[in-house]
Amino acid sequence: MTIETIFAVLAKGTRFLTAACVALSVFLFAASLAIMAADILLRYAFNHPLQHIGEAVIIAFIYVYLVGGAALYARNEDIALDYFFRKLGVKPQAVWLLLIYLAVAATMATIVVQTMILINVQRGVLTPALRLPLGIEHSALVAGAAVMCYASLVEAIGCWIWLRSGSRPAVFPSPGQGLSVH
Repeated sequence: MTIETIFAVLAKGTRFLTAACVALSVFLFAASLAIMAADILLRYAFNHPLQHIGEAVIIAFIYVYLVGGAALYARNEDIALDYFFRKLGVKPQAVWLLLIYLAVAATMATIVVQTMILINVQRGVLTPALRLPLGIEHSALVAGAAVMCYASLVEAIGCWIWLRSGSRPAVFPSPGQGLSVH
C-alpha cells in the first residue's frame, strides 16, 4: 500500500468526519433555536417556561462552536494562503505547511489528553441546573480537538507526498463541495 493510497483513504475519512461534524452542528443549532423559541412562547404566552432549558442550550452551543469549528478547520475553510506564501517555491511551501500541520496536530493531541484528565478529575462535578456531569461540556473540546488532530495529520501526509512528488494531493478535490462525501 503506497502513501498515496493511504492518503486517499484518510482523505475520504476526513470528508466523512467533517460532513458528520457539520451535520451535528447544524442539527444542534436548529434544535437550540426551536427550543429557545418554544421557551419564549411558553414563557410569555402561557406564563409557563421550560425549566433549566438555558443550560441545555448553552451546552448545545458549545458543541456547535467547537465541533463546527473543527469541521471548518478540517475543510481548510479558515485558512487563506497569503501573497508571500504564494511567492515561495513548492518545496518551501510544502515544508512550511508540513510543520504547521504537525504543530497543530501536537497541540490538539495535548488538548485531548489534558481535557480527558480534567474530565476524569471532575467526574463527580455536575452542571448547576440540569445536574449533568460536567464532562458533557468538556467532551465537546475533546471531539473538536480530535477532529482537528486527525485532519492535521492527514494534511501533513499530503504535504509529505507533495514534497516527494511535487504534486499536492487534495483532501477535498474541488473547493465549495458543500457537505458531499465521496
